[in-house]
Amino acid sequence: MDVQSCQHLWTTAAPASGSGSSSLDVAVIASHSLDDAAAPASGSGADAATLPALATHQVLKRALSEVGAFQLPAQTNRLALLFGPHASPAVCLSFGVEAFEPGHATPLHTHSSAHELFFVLAGRAGARAMDVGDVAVFPPGVLHGVDNESDQQLYCLQMMLPNESFVEWVRSGTAAERWTLQRCSACSSSQLRVISHTLRPILLLNWCRVGASSGM
Repeated sequence: MDVQSCQHLWTTAAPASGSGSSSLDVAVIASHSLDDAAAPASGSGADAATLPALATHQVLKRALSEVGAFQLPAQTNRLALLFGPHASPAVCLSFGVEAFEPGHATPLHTHSSAHELFFVLAGRAGARAMDVGDVAVFPPGVLHGVDNESDQQLYCLQMMLPNESFVEWVRSGTAAERWTLQRCSACSSSQLRVISHTLRPILLLNWCRVGASSGM
């Protein structure tokens, strides 16, 4: 599946009045090509009756507790894949949470057609000095690699568009730990907990709004 097949306009349908269902449960994605000349102009006020027939798909949703991480072949970084062709053949990208061990150095490489994105959750990436909250996108053909030059774990959101067989390569690595979310008992904010293959909690990324101790 190429990049063109991913270029869609996306809308979500609201639940019927009184249905009692959440919008996520009943949401439908309607899409058509951005090149579609029949698409209404912004602000045209066109209603559903004037729109072209659109293919519909269910919204996809996964939890970290549903997936396990893989250590990438011959490397020290691990990736928990949430979305990709392995989960749904209709998905042309790959997306997950990636962890880099202290001292990790990614071999410099390029992607022939894919853009790769990293969003730093915790830690600090070397080379271009990416800190928490920073995001970087590497276009096709650009030589790149994410290094962790610190003595702390580096955690990033990672996305590849299109997948370019990345999921298949990651899953050829070694199965590692399972990651999940837990709630802070003091403020109910989400925390990312990494569970090792020995079921021992080895990391807690704390977004607690009141600074409460995790007890871990």
